[in-house]
Amino acid sequence: MNIIGITGGIGSGKSLAASFLKELTGSDVIFTDDVAKKLMDKGNTIYYDVIDKFGEDILDADKSINREKLSKIIFADNNKRLMLNKLSHKHVLDEVNRLIKEAEDSGRKSIFIESALFKEAKFEDICDEIWLVYTPVEARVKRLVSDRGYSVEKCGSIINNQPQDDEFKESSDVIIVNDGSTEDLKEKIKNILTEKGMI
Repeated sequence: MNIIGITGGIGSGKSLAASFLKELTGSDVIFTDDVAKKLMDKGNTIYYDVIDKFGEDILDADKSINREKLSKIIFADNNKRLMLNKLSHKHVLDEVNRLIKEAEDSGRKSIFIESALFKEAKFEDICDEIWLVYTPVEARVKRLVSDRGYSVEKCGSIINNQPQDDEFKESSDVIIVNDGSTEDLKEKIKNILTEKGMI
């Protein structure tokens, strides 16, 4: 089975690209952020470890982890972001491997893994190729402010705590430049899939 990683910085459009890949190929897409969030659900794999490290102030009234509170903490302090990643990466990788095996057993020909942290989380070790969705930083900030309501300061904090463009490009086999319309991005992806005989 062909295992392809989809990466890029926040606001690059990698999630949109992943949704197009699923639509065009019919293959499964593993969104690693969603996997990590699920593992932090109340009582799940890393729930108690996260509370132990970050305290009960991150909890809602129902004792579930408040993602917004946790996000503010980790993007304001890089050491705490690294601490959370250390807690979660092994378990996320284990779950990703389980999902890959499940897809392989069902006869899938390919699967996509979407993540911003391929090297740090060791996802690159299990991928046959890594495809980068690249968007210039200025356009990413503009998109995050417009679509998600982020402040410019929050955008800068998150972007600075992720791999930079050169690092993304260095570890990628395919670069998809997302600097046009949604339709343009979909057409670029369709062309790549056609060239590789995946559709």
